[in-house]
Amino acid sequence: MLLETDAPEKLIRLIQLECTEYSKSNAVWAISNLCRGKPAPIFEQLRVFVSPMIELLAASSEEKDQEDNGNVDGSSTLLDTAWGLSYITAIEDSTQSHIDECCKLGLPQVAVARLRQVLASNTDDGVTPLLRIVGNLITGSDSHTQEVLDAGLLEAAIILPLMHSTKRSVRKECFWIISNVLAGTKEQRLAVLRNDSFEVVPAIHHAVISDHADIAREASYCLYNAATIYDVPMELLKPEETLTTLNSVFGNYESMDDARTKMLMVKVTASLLTYKDLVNLRPNLMLSSLVKDEFLLEEANFEIDSVHGKRNEIISAIGPWKLPKDVLKVISAFLFVIQ
Repeated sequence: MLLETDAPEKLIRLIQLECTEYSKSNAVWAISNLCRGKPAPIFEQLRVFVSPMIELLAASSEEKDQEDNGNVDGSSTLLDTAWGLSYITAIEDSTQSHIDECCKLGLPQVAVARLRQVLASNTDDGVTPLLRIVGNLITGSDSHTQEVLDAGLLEAAIILPLMHSTKRSVRKECFWIISNVLAGTKEQRLAVLRNDSFEVVPAIHHAVISDHADIAREASYCLYNAATIYDVPMELLKPEETLTTLNSVFGNYESMDDARTKMLMVKVTASLLTYKDLVNLRPNLMLSSLVKDEFLLEEANFEIDSVHGKRNEIISAIGPWKLPKDVLKVISAFLFVIQ
């Protein structure tokens, strides 16, 4: 196996030497393929590549300037470097030593900075692997996630073009990343929901309703993670918009193919039942197919601040609703878990 020979050291020396762009590009391509490997290599076999690859990614901004002047063609080098690091950060390792090492060497800052630059250039070159790096880092610990956020991931110049990208895979990766941030600490959830630069919640609602099924599922996870941990104000999820989204989702409930999105939206519904001002929302914003009868929350005297310990009150509140059996089953199971 090449990783057990002196090939890695020779390839590293090649990318660190003053050589032609062609030679460097070939060396980086070879390293990227070694990182990808089948079967997937363990991190200890790839550790030697981490520092030089991060340095190469950081230097790519200077190479981009040269490329714009017609001096070099560094786009393939950037692409292969980013893909190589995306494979390294994707390694399955319960100790998270690979993410620790990458963060220690400054990859969050380098990857976010490079992503910002690529997006500003209005090109898709490198967006997908750079986004994958960021997403993989966020799957680590809360401290790893915080390093990525501190690097500027939630800036409007980064998140907005990603959420509204014409490339389907980019939108899916973006909402996957947001959902993982929303699964972090309370402060990290608030950083997303109270972002001063733009409002992310309307974009999440739009994706749930209007985007492709795989993207809608990732956006549904965003709503689910934000709504079911109960440590941020429900107002930040814009309850009226949430009702409208649920109304749309359950309006097509019978024809929906994605069972996971159905389950997530039912759990968001159960969370919305805890919103103390729900009775003040306009009755015409009801869940047209989920709720088959009148919107009778007023009669249920629904006054609940928190879901914990309120199982009986919630059951009383939803009692008058004629809910589909599978929906009732999921809500009942959910209430049983949190009682």
